Amino acid sequence: MNQLLNAPTQGGAGANASLSQERYPKNNGSILHNSSNPLNTSTSSAISGGRPKLSLQHGNLRQKTLYQSKCTLRSHFDSVRGLQFVNTGHGSQSLVSASEDCMLKLWDASKFGSLRELGSGDIEPYMTVRGHRQPITALSGRDHLFPTGSSANIVISGSTNGQIKAWSMPSATQVGDTFGPYKEGQPCIATWENAHNSQPVWDIRIHPYENIFLSLGADQSIGLWQIPQQKIIGDSLQTFVEESQDHSDKQQNSLLGRFRKHHQKALTGAYLMPTSCAWISENDNSSDFVVSFSEPFLQIYDASSGKEKGMITYEYDQQKSMQSQQINKIAICEEQGLIVAGTEDNQIRFFDMKSNKQVKSFVAHTDSVTCLLVHSLQSASKSTCPGHTLISGGHDGAIRAWDLRTFHLLFDTTGLHRKKFDENVLALAASDKYPIIASGGADSQIKVLHEQ
Repeated sequence: MNQLLNAPTQGGAGANASLSQERYPKNNGSILHNSSNPLNTSTSSAISGGRPKLSLQHGNLRQKTLYQSKCTLRSHFDSVRGLQFVNTGHGSQSLVSASEDCMLKLWDASKFGSLRELGSGDIEPYMTVRGHRQPITALSGRDHLFPTGSSANIVISGSTNGQIKAWSMPSATQVGDTFGPYKEGQPCIATWENAHNSQPVWDIRIHPYENIFLSLGADQSIGLWQIPQQKIIGDSLQTFVEESQDHSDKQQNSLLGRFRKHHQKALTGAYLMPTSCAWISENDNSSDFVVSFSEPFLQIYDASSGKEKGMITYEYDQQKSMQSQQINKIAICEEQGLIVAGTEDNQIRFFDMKSNKQVKSFVAHTDSVTCLLVHSLQSASKSTCPGHTLISGGHDGAIRAWDLRTFHLLFDTTGLHRKKFDENVLALAASDKYPIIASGGADSQIKVLHEQ
C-alpha cells in the first residue's frame, strides 16, 4: 500500500546527499538574507554519509527547547497522513486526524492542555468518522475562525480511489456519548465519488476565506471545487458522480474549474504531475494559488479567471532525476511574502512572491522533507523569536523549527515516530487556540508537543 502512495515521489534522495550550501544575494535589504549553514554540517560527515551534527544555537545564545512531548495518541491502525485543528463552535477546538485505515478521528484539543504530567492520561477520540473505502491521503481545514462561523468546522478529505468528502465536524459536547451513535445524523455533507478519475488524491487546500477548495491528484489535474453552503444530513446527502471526461457535476455548481500543465518536452497530450498546492491569500479577495510539479518549477494561477499568472523556476542537479528533487510540500508565509517548499532531496527552498525568484535554500533534513508548517509561537518564548517560525518534518524522523528571519535552527527532535517502509513523519498541524502542535507518522501514532 505504501508503495502505491509513494507513486509520485519515487527516487527519494539518500542521507549522503551533498550538504554544501549555495548562497543567494540579499533581496534589496529585506529580511531575506544569507546565513551560515543552519544545520552546522561538517564536510567530513557529508562525505562519509553520516548524519550531520546539529547545533541548536541562535546567534551567540543557545535557544531553549521550544517544544516538549506532551502525549501520544494511539487509535489509528495505519499511517497518519493528515492532521488539522478545527474550531467546532462554542469556543471549542478539535484535532482531526486522517489515516490509511480509511478513518478520520476527532480529538478534544482541550484535553491536551489539561494533562499535568507529560505523557500521562489515556486520551481517546470522541468520535470516529467512517465513509472512505480506500486509504485517506489528504486532509484540509481552516486554521482560523471563519468570518461567517458556519464553515469553520468544515474539513475536506481525499483518498487513493479519487474520492473526496466534505465533513461538518461536531464538537465533543455535541457528540456526548463517545461510544454511542452520533444522533445528529451523517457528518458528511458532500461526496465527490470520482473527483480524480479513480486516482489517488495527493493534496487538498481549503481557501481561508471562501467556500472553495483545491485538490490535486495522480490523474495530473488540479480541481477547484465549491463547498456546499449548508449542512445536509440523513438521506439528503449530496453526492456528485463525475464523468471521467464530461465533468457532469459542473452543472451542479460543484466543479468550478480544472487545471492541467502541459509537459513541454513530451508528446502532445502529456501533462505534468502536481505534487502540492497552496492558496496565496494576501487579502480576503485574493484568489491566487501556487502549484508544484514533478518538474523543477512552481506555477501560479488565478482561480477567478483560470489563467496562469507566473512561473517560479529553480536550479537543480541535472545529473539526478527530477523526481528525486521534486517539491513534496508547499507552505505560505504571508507576513514575509515567502513561498516555502520542502523537497525530495532533503532541502527547504524559499521563493519571494513579488519577484518570483528563489532567495534561499539549505539542506534541512537527512532524508526527504515531507511536511511544512508556518506557525506563530504563542508561549513566552516568542519574545526571543518574534514573528513566524517554520516547522518541518521528514522521513529522517526529525521535526525541526526554523526562525524565518535568520533561517537559524531553533528546535530539533528525532525519534518521536518509528520508520515504516522508509517513511516517517507525514503530517504536521498547529493550534491557534492552544500552544501545541501535533505530528502524525507512518507508525500510526500522533504526537502532541507543547510550547515551553
